[in-house]
Amino acid sequence: MRRTYVLTKAGSKARTSRRSGLPAHYRQILGLIRSAIDADKIHPAMQPHSPQQVDGWLDELDTLGFISLMPNASWSDQSVGERWERVISQPLRPA
Repeated sequence: MRRTYVLTKAGSKARTSRRSGLPAHYRQILGLIRSAIDADKIHPAMQPHSPQQVDGWLDELDTLGFISLMPNASWSDQSVGERWERVISQPLRPA
């Protein structure tokens, strides 16, 4: 299954902060995510690390809230990714 990620507001702040405390490989991944991007496009940029290692880091960044896995990850239309990025950056409103 294709996994597509977008950067969250927190991830954007961490990417630009010099004092984020994130390891270099996390900052490198965050730097690669400018809009919706498939994990398969991140793997080659993270050589010599294995795809399995990179997938583990992506999972950790997702858990930390710096990136978000898009639902229906088979979407490849960037405009959809951009719309999703706007949705997840909105503050939650009480129900």
